[in-house]
Amino acid sequence: MSFRRGLPLSKFSLSAASLAFLTLILAACSTGNQAASVPTSAPATEQTSAGGDAAPTSAPTSSQAAPGPATTSAPTGPAGATATVPGSGQPNQAEAPAASGQVDRTKPAAVVNGEPITFEELDTRLERQFASQIIDDLIVEKLLAQEARRRNVTVTPAEVAQEEQRARTQLREQFDQVVQQFGSVEAFRDRLRLNVYLRKLLAPQIKVGAPQIQEYYNQNKQQFATPEEISVQQVVTDSQQAATAAARELSAGAKLPAVIQKHGSKQPERARQSRDLGFTQVQTLPQEIALTVANLQPGKASEPIPQEDGSFAVVRLAGKRGGQVPPLAQIRAQVEEAARDTRLAELAPQFIQELRSKGQINSQFAPAPPQQPAP
Repeated sequence: MSFRRGLPLSKFSLSAASLAFLTLILAACSTGNQAASVPTSAPATEQTSAGGDAAPTSAPTSSQAAPGPATTSAPTGPAGATATVPGSGQPNQAEAPAASGQVDRTKPAAVVNGEPITFEELDTRLERQFASQIIDDLIVEKLLAQEARRRNVTVTPAEVAQEEQRARTQLREQFDQVVQQFGSVEAFRDRLRLNVYLRKLLAPQIKVGAPQIQEYYNQNKQQFATPEEISVQQVVTDSQQAATAAARELSAGAKLPAVIQKHGSKQPERARQSRDLGFTQVQTLPQEIALTVANLQPGKASEPIPQEDGSFAVVRLAGKRGGQVPPLAQIRAQVEEAARDTRLAELAPQFIQELRSKGQINSQFAPAPPQQPAP
């Protein structure tokens, strides 16, 4: 038995468009499992069927999902995922051989100062922590596979690659962090494949015309705004008195080099910190500076900020740029895509629950609690 585990999505702040996209990825597993289940403490083989349908055909793994000829595939599950150390987000020492199929289960999983950790101990811990959710994931993926076959819906590797590009575009610098939630790029691509299946299966129910696009744009304008950048200038002084004088002159419009020359620290290490930080996004600044400039008006300087080394810093918000929302005509396709993703995310849980209610599902594991993305 092998499991994957990521960090809570609430650690990251996502835009509304990215959150809608991520909600779609998670929607298949965010509905409570209402199948008849019997908890157990021992590993067991999952017995799942839906409407008497045959077991789904295996999908290509992510490593096989490179652009190539179109193939018929079904959603895959996490059976091939590698184990991670619970709570650490870091791979354990067995991950590399496990991924290449070199684990020898006749030997201990690990040995600590001569004392072995057995695979039985590892399996018991993993099962206790993750089995219910993993089984629930597999049940949902199986149901989607069966429904896709029933409707003759297929997904090609090229479509999965296109979905991954959409994810990179929408999540931007948060892409790698979000991928960590799924344990590996391969596991993330498995979920992207589910995205494509859900989009195709639910397409007949999605109606996004001109009125819906206009409404979505009106209600979510800020998610389409260009990134806002701020220009920050900093003076580091040797005393609070000098910092107060520097702040007063900066707020009055004095030139930064003159203020640095007059009030800035003459100690080399501190002097190097007195400079124009240029334009940058606020989240890239040190937390203390970011919180300070958030309360400043352009052209104004802060109160003296005590530093750990005994110095005092003063920052001036020199200016802002960006943050404008393009007119709808310029970003219509982007708005329509976001509106469709949002509607899909709304419909997906109900769709999955309908598949559950029509299916015949018997699991030896207790239902997993619903997974929810960050609010």
